[in-house]
Amino acid sequence: MPDSVLHFNGEWRSYQKRILDDLDFHLRDDKLHVVAAPGAGKTTLGIEVISRLNRPSLILCPTNTIKNQWKERIRTSFLQEKDYGIVSTDIRKPGYLTVITYQALLAAFCGFDEEAEDNRPEDEERTEKEYAITASRRFRMDKAEDIIGILKSAEVSLLCFDEAHHLRKEWWKALTYLNEHLKPEQTLALTATP
Repeated sequence: MPDSVLHFNGEWRSYQKRILDDLDFHLRDDKLHVVAAPGAGKTTLGIEVISRLNRPSLILCPTNTIKNQWKERIRTSFLQEKDYGIVSTDIRKPGYLTVITYQALLAAFCGFDEEAEDNRPEDEERTEKEYAITASRRFRMDKAEDIIGILKSAEVSLLCFDEAHHLRKEWWKALTYLNEHLKPEQTLALTATP
C-alpha cells in the first residue's frame, strides 16, 4: 500500500497521542469509537486515523457546516494544495476522501437530489416527522444500490461517523443499509456523548 498523502502539520494533544500510539489495540475489532468533549480535537484525530489506515473513506456529518469544517481541516492541516482534489463532497463522484452529510446520504438513497437537500439552510432542515416519512415511504433500494455500487467502485472501505451522538433515528435505515451492503473494513465514530 502506498504511503498516505495525508500528513499532519501540527502537534498532538496528549490524549490524541495515547490513542494513536495504541491504535492497533483500539482497532482490534475494526471499530474505533472516540468520545471527547467539544473542541478536544476529535476531527483532527479522525483524519489522522484515516491517514494511518490509508484507505478510501466516506465521512458522514450531521450538518453542512460540520461537513465544510472537515473539508477545510483536511486541506489546511493535512494536505498540500496540489492534493486538494482527493477530497470530494459528492457521493456520486467520490474522492479518496468523501465528506457528506447524513441527510445527503438519505436523500441519495431516496432518489432525491442530495445536493439540493444538503444545501438547505440548517434552520430549514427537515423535521423528524418529514424524515421518518421519507425514510419509510421513499427509501428506494435501486437508488441505494446505485450509491453502494459507486462507493464500491471507488473502493471505499472505511466509514467515519462524526458527531454520532446527533444521529437521528430516520438516518439509521440508510446507515444500516450502507454498512450492511458496503461492508466496510473499518468504522470510526466520533462523539461528545457516550
